[in-house]
Formats: sequence, C-alpha cells, structure tokens
Amino acid sequence: MAAGSECVQNECPAGKYGNAVGLTTAECSGSAREGYYTPAGSQNATAVACPAGTFNPNLGGGYNSSCTPCPMGSYCEEAAVAPIFFARVKR
Repeated sequence: MAAGSECVQNECPAGKYGNAVGLTTAECSGSAREGYYTPAGSQNATAVACPAGTFNPNLGGGYNSSCTPCPMGSYCEEAAVAPIFFARVKR
C-alpha cells in the first residue's frame, strides 16, 4: 500500500455474498440463490431461506421482501423457488 493510503473494507451488498478474502468488486463471490436471500455482509449464497409460505424464483434477493407469499390454492415449503399448486380431481 502506498504511503498515506488507507484500506477501506466494504461488506458485500444485499443480494450478494463473499466467501473469499481479497475480493475487489461489489459483485463479491456471486448472487443469492433462488429460494434464498442474502443480507449485506453474507458469506454464502444460501444465507437465509425464504420461510415456508413464501417463494423466490430470482437470483440476487437481498431482503426478506424478496420472498413472495404463495398464491391462494398453493403452498410453499422453506426455500421454495415456485409455489406448488394442488391438483384438482375431476368428477
């Protein structure tokens, strides 16, 4: 480091994660996986699972609001990527 310069540490932003030392961009190591979200400073792509009753089909969720409530007539398990709809039996 040059004389007089400071090292500034920044945590990975919400939606990203950092699982290595010496990262140099805000892209960090990658994005949160579908079904999960990563708050700022997360160290893996599956930091927080969307709770049962919600789902997240997108990469890069950074907040609990990334998890969408399952629609009526369906259910979602923890870390769901898509809702599961009940099959209707025709009579």
